[in-house]
Amino acid sequence: MRGARIKGGGDSYYHCISRVIERKFALKRQEKDRLVELLVQVSTFCGVEVVTYVMMSNHFHLLIKANPDVVVTDAMLAERLECLYGSRRTADIMTLLSDLNGRGDLDSAEKYKQQFTSRMQDVSKFMKLFKQLYTRWHNRKYKRKGTLWEDRFKSVVVESGQALKMMAAYIDLNPVRAGIVTDPRDYRWSGYGAACAGMEWAKQGIDRVFEADPAEDLRTTEAKMARYRVHMYLVAESTETKAAPRAAKDGQPRMRCGIDREEVRKVVESEGKLSLGQLLMCRVRYFSDGVAIGTEAFVEKVFEKNRKWFGNRRETGARRIRHASEDVDIMTLRDLKMSPIGFPD
Repeated sequence: MRGARIKGGGDSYYHCISRVIERKFALKRQEKDRLVELLVQVSTFCGVEVVTYVMMSNHFHLLIKANPDVVVTDAMLAERLECLYGSRRTADIMTLLSDLNGRGDLDSAEKYKQQFTSRMQDVSKFMKLFKQLYTRWHNRKYKRKGTLWEDRFKSVVVESGQALKMMAAYIDLNPVRAGIVTDPRDYRWSGYGAACAGMEWAKQGIDRVFEADPAEDLRTTEAKMARYRVHMYLVAESTETKAAPRAAKDGQPRMRCGIDREEVRKVVESEGKLSLGQLLMCRVRYFSDGVAIGTEAFVEKVFEKNRKWFGNRRETGARRIRHASEDVDIMTLRDLKMSPIGFPD
């Protein structure tokens, strides 16, 4: 039996991951373009905010925020419908809704409206619609049938502030860890890459990353993008692997794909100094399997909210991230015992 989806409160963000079945490299340039296009359309329809994302060849990462407490007015409904259905069908839907209200059949009008609003404001329904719409497009293109995605998607509840910065950087650095690019801005199918290319909706995601930061020098989007770049360079510094689980073909130790130490120094000196701890350029399972990421108070809050899904012996929720330096004041809900820190596939 599947476990329950752990969810946070209204101030929570979610790191969502989904992989192609059998982890096949099925997502090429055109497929990634379509995923990004659908991400914009479906997130607008569902009222979900996208902080950042990355579309890889056999999986994708999304960092999003659902707003469950927002009441969808008729005007909001029309805007959201047009993004997904187009102007003609939206006009037909709104005309029928208006006619029902005009006749005083309020119950029928509300039921009809709920056919659309029931798919909004919820992370699970957003992910279901996003993946379904892409699968239909993919199957039509390749004349295939059946599921495309491996099992259901994974999600981790993320607190705003430092945890959100860490998670956003971890996602945007995926192409660097994979050795595809050396600079995260050069990967076009990521939130940071789109923001650097001038996409306003992607820039808004950078604004969200620093929403909880009151610093005076972070009043503009440009300043936030510069600070975010420094943050990513700090966590992307290259480090030699001492005990890689797999060796290269020539038997030599692997190098974590990352940014040169000298490049790190240059970026920090030119764009400012951050106090955030440095993360290793590796695959951190807490970011995909940790259930919740944030301060001790935040993780305990998520634990209490979902208390019934944990055993009676579990008294507290927050657990420290193993192998993280002391200055990383981030806790997790799940205490991973087996290989919490790994290396890119």
